[in-house]
Amino acid sequence: MFIAFEGIDGSGKSTISSRLAGYLKGKGMELLLTSEPQDESLRHPSQEDAMNGFLMFYRFMADRISHLRTLENSIAEGKIVISDRYMLSTIAYQGPLLEKFFGSYEETMRWMNEASRPVTLLPDVTFLLDAPPALALKRISGKAREAFEREDYLTKVRDYYLRARWPNMVIMDAGLSIEECMTVVIETLEKLLG
Repeated sequence: MFIAFEGIDGSGKSTISSRLAGYLKGKGMELLLTSEPQDESLRHPSQEDAMNGFLMFYRFMADRISHLRTLENSIAEGKIVISDRYMLSTIAYQGPLLEKFFGSYEETMRWMNEASRPVTLLPDVTFLLDAPPALALKRISGKAREAFEREDYLTKVRDYYLRARWPNMVIMDAGLSIEECMTVVIETLEKLLG
């Protein structure tokens, strides 16, 4: 099984994915906990690079090609794979930058989906932790801000996440407690796993 957690920074996705990994390991399941991007330089882009949607989109795609091998191998070995961010993050974060070239959300999505089709393994379930940008920024207020971490931009990113219509996506209120989010995640996975 391949499980992805998505959401803007400060939504709780890293905490929930880590908690889920611990829970499943406690049940004796073999798993891989991973995250995107794999390339550390992509985690802290310069302001100039971050605002170049095409550059970032293709850099994330190149990073995903090597990550894809790891994902596929782990799934083939019978492991549960949990990824903190995946393809939907690339779409949500670069979409608002690319939309100015394509003219509309629909055309931007069409291009990004087609461009990423060769390197996308669809998750069995994607949990989107939906957080208002003000809440997310409050949660990460003690950390150094990245180029994307502005309320106006994160509002656009959130809109892309919510409009994406990603297959098998469960949208969760990131304002819930960690325990409440974990209950939703575990109940969803129990239904999928039978």
